[in-house]
Amino acid sequence: MKSIGRILLFCICVVCIASGLYAGGKAEASKEPVKVKYTFYDVFWDAQDPNLAWFTKGAKDFMVRFPEVRIEVVSAEKWGAEPYLRVLETVMAKKPDGLVICVVDPVAIEGTMKMALAQGIPVVQATLKDTRGNALPYLTYMGGDEYLSGKALGERLLKEFTPKHVVTAMEAVGHAGAELRAQGMGDVVTKVGAKYDKLMIGDEQSHAKSTLTAFLTRNPDVDAIFTTAMFATEWIYSVMQEMGRTDIKLVSVDESPLNIEGILQGKVLATFSQGFYAQATMPYAWLYYYLEYGITPPREILTGPIVVDKSNVAKFKKTALEVFGEEIYKKTTPW
Repeated sequence: MKSIGRILLFCICVVCIASGLYAGGKAEASKEPVKVKYTFYDVFWDAQDPNLAWFTKGAKDFMVRFPEVRIEVVSAEKWGAEPYLRVLETVMAKKPDGLVICVVDPVAIEGTMKMALAQGIPVVQATLKDTRGNALPYLTYMGGDEYLSGKALGERLLKEFTPKHVVTAMEAVGHAGAELRAQGMGDVVTKVGAKYDKLMIGDEQSHAKSTLTAFLTRNPDVDAIFTTAMFATEWIYSVMQEMGRTDIKLVSVDESPLNIEGILQGKVLATFSQGFYAQATMPYAWLYYYLEYGITPPREILTGPIVVDKSNVAKFKKTALEVFGEEIYKKTTPW
């Protein structure tokens, strides 16, 4: 019954969005000026993250179809609870009609979110969610399931071979999503008897590489590495090359140009997509229909994980080229 209910809700969402796209298309075709009715803010987690491109494009595409909505995509200057909170508080002062947030640190932003909810501002969580049992009453969460993402990649690794020793490279201290990814991977590979370690390599290149080099020197039986952050993929592969260990299976995260080309060139076994473009458009649709018609979305809408490997990577490259453009795609691809 639950699955039937979810299907019905999804169908309603699709119908509503389709009708909205049609209406927006007519407004665009007529070239008539449309008064802005709602202003939404999307607070991204890190201005240096190339995945920001998915969200800026998603916002632009949505505004073409819904010209009565204005969307501002803003970002913290770097990853972390404090930078994110500063941006979030600035946005709150502007009294938006709706808010899309990434829960970088649920404890740090809880006070600000309570203020938003008290003011009647609907809030959609996207990408990273508040996983605490006493989660605040957000309108909905739309994004991937981090535990399932790690689990799915572990299962993909086992289709390739049965590993002896798997290590998960951890780049961000206190990143709840990274911990869940690591847990999902560990739960899968330990069931087949593999040794499993988590290794904090950090987010600084030279430190990360030296830490991983030392670990692989002490543990020559490592035959698979999982990185919980996309940006470290290149660093890890360079260590594998320097040590003559390109036999190690490397698994990464996100459908970035770096990972897409890594898979195409045989450097990366697999990654996953959490449906960034869906996260970059549909939260606005739910905010719009909630404000306009009082339609309440389901509590959680999962957009991933979708495992990406050599069997389906071509279609992900096509989409990434459309989002990033050829010039930026090449710039973000080090291979």
